[in-house]
Amino acid sequence: MATATKNEAGDFSGGRIITVHCHIRGIVPSIMANGAMADPTYHWAKLARDVRKGVKRGDVMTEQQANEYYHALFIGQLYLLDGKQTPYWPAENVEGMIRRGAMKSKKGQVAKIAITVDDNFPLIYEGPKSGEGLWKDESFVFKSRIGGKNGTTINCRCRFPVWEFKFSLLLDREQADMNDLERWLNDAGAYVGLSAWTPKYGRFVLLSIE
Repeated sequence: MATATKNEAGDFSGGRIITVHCHIRGIVPSIMANGAMADPTYHWAKLARDVRKGVKRGDVMTEQQANEYYHALFIGQLYLLDGKQTPYWPAENVEGMIRRGAMKSKKGQVAKIAITVDDNFPLIYEGPKSGEGLWKDESFVFKSRIGGKNGTTINCRCRFPVWEFKFSLLLDREQADMNDLERWLNDAGAYVGLSAWTPKYGRFVLLSIE
């Protein structure tokens, strides 16, 4: 039986799987919306829920309640590397964005097999790096109306007006090549985006792929 040997790059694939470094730049703002807010045990989701419970039926929030509620929504929907600072995009979001871009050329299933993003990468932007610092800077606070079963409510999230993003991925060259990946990223930038509320937000241009 043949035994796989590891090359100097630490790769068992014999060069089939390569690491690719990508750099994108937003052409519209990007909005973060952490799906953990749907988890009833998530700290920030519980805080937001507790504030709403404190408002009697038929009443409106006081200014203090509203600020506490928006603060919980804002901080809770950020992806922060240590829970307090350094906004990032999770690997799953990046993979999903590329797959959706590949779907434009009917290659979504190929991309699902060919692409692996196994790390989280920080967002590049000018401004505060902590959740609290972003909350205190009005240029990053974005409120929008959303419809729900109980009528219209206001959501509050972080919007990054100007941003870039650098990330690395593993590409299986038996499934796709660099030209495929470049097309998927270009289509993702034009039609998909890296953000909540896409494609209105989060669209980008590809600066480099190597």
